[in-house]
Amino acid sequence: MNSLFHAEKLQTKEKLPVRQVVGYLAGMVPTILMVGFFGFAYSKFFLDDLKLDPKLWYLGLAIYGIINALNDPIIGYISDNTNARKWGSRRLIYLKWGAPLWALAFALIWWLPTNHGSQFLLFLHFTLTVCFYDTLMTMMVMTWMALLPEMTMDVDERAKIGLISTIVVFIFGLPLLAVSTLDHQQIKVASLVIAAISPFFYILVIKYCKEKPEFHQDPSLPFWKAAKFTLWNRAFLCVVGMNFIGQLSSTMTTAFTFMFWYIIGKNNILWYFLCSVIIGFTSNVIAMRLREKVGMVNLMITYGIMQVIGGLVIYFLVLNPTREWLIWVGIVWNAFFGGASVFKGPMQMLVIDDDELRSGQRREGMFYGLNALLVKPAESFGPAIGTAIMLAFAYIQGAPAESQPLSVFLGIKVIFLLIPQVAALINLVILLLYPFKGQRLLDLQRELEEKHTQKRESLVAKAISTEEAAYAG
Repeated sequence: MNSLFHAEKLQTKEKLPVRQVVGYLAGMVPTILMVGFFGFAYSKFFLDDLKLDPKLWYLGLAIYGIINALNDPIIGYISDNTNARKWGSRRLIYLKWGAPLWALAFALIWWLPTNHGSQFLLFLHFTLTVCFYDTLMTMMVMTWMALLPEMTMDVDERAKIGLISTIVVFIFGLPLLAVSTLDHQQIKVASLVIAAISPFFYILVIKYCKEKPEFHQDPSLPFWKAAKFTLWNRAFLCVVGMNFIGQLSSTMTTAFTFMFWYIIGKNNILWYFLCSVIIGFTSNVIAMRLREKVGMVNLMITYGIMQVIGGLVIYFLVLNPTREWLIWVGIVWNAFFGGASVFKGPMQMLVIDDDELRSGQRREGMFYGLNALLVKPAESFGPAIGTAIMLAFAYIQGAPAESQPLSVFLGIKVIFLLIPQVAALINLVILLLYPFKGQRLLDLQRELEEKHTQKRESLVAKAISTEEAAYAG
């Protein structure tokens, strides 16, 4: 069953009602708008427009990275162990009260007065507002993400929702491509609009997403024991490794998207996005159809090998400026052979499923939290490494494309064409170590169904016993 290609005919089928899927996906919109806008704009806003000193920029990113990482496992653990009897839920309660606070924190980044006249005050502005925003973002995004693994244990249903999410990303992410072309004042106005509308999407999440009451009875673990249980999990470390490398590469390119237009042209932004999304979506669909016949992990390995081979060939070809049109071939190639990434979410959720069998508790919050502790520093390292690369290639802060030296264009190609292939190559090695494939995946699904049946029966028996005691009293 664990040969290069193997069938994975899973027996667990747990489809969600359409309105529950819609409710869950609504929670993705504020993440796309605020997190996406932040990723595209904050480097340009502080480093390029306000000209924050690179040394203070690095220091701010380091502080942001530490806060960014440490708040996740703490918030995740609190969510896992929230008293659902008292508050009515473990996750939704945070979405209800946190939505307006997160929007406020987002708005403060851009709307605190920026005419400081002092590099130190600008540094404080950048560091404090970004860390405040990130703490609220962690609370909202993590508790929202934790809903899906609990709502359905079906691998294909989880992948399907991930697939539909690409459409949501397309619809709400398309306008964000213009962010890298906005001037300072336009960024401020656009951020205010996003902050105003984002909280309303959580109304749908709260209304239609349901937590399963049988998981509210799970015994809790002490914080350090919960952390140890999570970190001593090989599959979890595999997922963390892939997420770290992917985040490092993606945040590097996102932060310097405004420079990618130097090569492909601002007029082609829409075509770039359409190419990536439509071809990527098509590849996602194909990958999902092949999953049962080929196997989830082995399909990801096959796609990854093709991505690396083609991507490296294209990178070396476009080093010659006369062949830069081949960048479009590279965009198409990477979009298609990145299609198996639709299974990244289910891979992580399978780790949580396996942990439930080991610990007895659904601990989505702790897993997403410790994942962030180990992965989120890449959000700071990515832009920092990208900045170092561009400065090494003689990038001039604030200068337009026509004023940049030719070496800058080589640096852009390294960030956007070479780094992603190196990241994909590292992920291939990690995928070989991931354990849940073939028969082991089938066994996990069967044991999980048995465990959940026992929990539901125990909950029903407890409810009957309570009613009988009340009647007898």
